[in-house]
Amino acid sequence: MSGGGSKPRGGKMGTSIRAASVSAEAVQNEEKEPSTLVDKWNVVGKIIADVIDSLKSEHSYLKKQLASLEAASQLKKDELEKIISVIQKDLVDPEKLQATLADGNLSEDCDLKKALEMVTLLQAQLKEMNPNLDSITEYRGKVALYNERVEELNAVTQNRDDVKRQHDELKKKRQGIP
Repeated sequence: MSGGGSKPRGGKMGTSIRAASVSAEAVQNEEKEPSTLVDKWNVVGKIIADVIDSLKSEHSYLKKQLASLEAASQLKKDELEKIISVIQKDLVDPEKLQATLADGNLSEDCDLKKALEMVTLLQAQLKEMNPNLDSITEYRGKVALYNERVEELNAVTQNRDDVKRQHDELKKKRQGIP
């Protein structure tokens, strides 16, 4: 009978304490590692969210810039179309231009001052000229009346020719000429 207590044999008990303390430290380290990874992931997620927010704000800024540029472009396009329409209205007929250039007065050498004075003078004369619109209406009425009389004359002439032809046919029948 061995009375007394038990004594550690071969250090088995000490080994289990050390293993427990090592394993507790390892568990603590292992517990800290996921929390540090989670913290790192949270930091990375926050950075990504910040980058996404900045990209979204930059995208909206660029959209606004694009819209303003498109509006400015449309305004310029409308302005150019107006200018083109004015130019097309003011285009000179090539035949009239050649006839004007063939005119003896313009073929002479002119200096710029003289030409500008001539343009100013012609513009003033043009403003002073007021065509009598009543005379134009009267002329058109006379032309219409003339055309009616020409049609009447043509109808009477045709009638005369028909009567003459019938007369000649009857004359030939009476004389016996087929």
